Amino acid sequence: MLLDGAFTVLLLISGASAVSVPPPTKVVVSCQNLKVTVSWEYSKPQPQTTFRVEVKGSTVNDEEETTTDHQYDLSHFVWASDERYMGFNYVSVTAIQGGHRSVPVPSKTFSFSAHKTADIICKLNFPPVDLKVEDSGAKVMFRNPLHYYSELKQADNSASFKFTVSPGGEGECLRSQEICVREIEFPEGAEQCVNLTGSLIVDNQLVSFSETHNICRSIPPWVYVTVGIILLLVLVVVLTVVSIFICMTRPPEDENSHLPKNLPNHGKPYYTVNPPHISPVVVLTVNEPGTEEEAEHLTSEGQKTNDDDSSDGSVKTECTSVDDEEEEKGEESTSSYDRPQNLQVDMGDAEMVTGYSGC
Repeated sequence: MLLDGAFTVLLLISGASAVSVPPPTKVVVSCQNLKVTVSWEYSKPQPQTTFRVEVKGSTVNDEEETTTDHQYDLSHFVWASDERYMGFNYVSVTAIQGGHRSVPVPSKTFSFSAHKTADIICKLNFPPVDLKVEDSGAKVMFRNPLHYYSELKQADNSASFKFTVSPGGEGECLRSQEICVREIEFPEGAEQCVNLTGSLIVDNQLVSFSETHNICRSIPPWVYVTVGIILLLVLVVVLTVVSIFICMTRPPEDENSHLPKNLPNHGKPYYTVNPPHISPVVVLTVNEPGTEEEAEHLTSEGQKTNDDDSSDGSVKTECTSVDDEEEEKGEESTSSYDRPQNLQVDMGDAEMVTGYSGC
């Protein structure tokens, strides 16, 4: 009796501890092409809270993992073999706190096989499709999914891929074919676009593929190059025409544009003032006359000089500028004369020249 009572107490304690740990909520399995994940929510996390994830299948042994996150990647488990991704699978998640566990919460069932009655039927994405339209007809081409997806390479040699082109009809691609091709014809005047669906057949099971939408005629690369060159030439021509138009319509440059902008005009034209031209002054310097004989001597000397210069058709004189004259005035200010005196010199042929002395 005592043993039965103790056993009953232990059961009550373990049941209470299980109830004391809140279970996860909203356990959801998601399929996005090859990636399969499970996620959940937890309202009362603790610093030491962990979650046990159990993957259960209809044809394989269970797999168990522990994580502190609120999601777990199932891809490595699903694509480990044909039996797993073709099987009937589900996930259960249990919260663990300090050695106590919550009740496990299961997810919905899932499978990649369209023949299974699972809650979630996962699908793969259709490989990239190329539509070529030529004069001889149109072709739809794409890589065989058995070669495109490395996860499907483990399928046996009997596997094949069946697809439907709309418009165009059905086609089949064997495992040995790397490229799948289907020739089609478009009705006259119809839009040159297609849609494709397909299924992979492995061990009498079907793996469904998502339907493509509006795969239209592909444009050859040389068309883009040609269009780019044409647009570049048009741009060059337009820029050239605009530049010529600007040069032809530009107003003539104002003659006064070189003047300072802050100089008032008042509507009157400006005239350029040239610098003054300083003409040389002929100066004949003679010694101070003392007597009439010296003056006569000076006159006779001047006449002689004139005769000598006339022989070669020129008159030799000493030329200085007005500035030189003023400088000499300053240097000889101590002369006995207070001001210069004019002398009339006869240069011959009745030509009189005025000279200055006492500068």
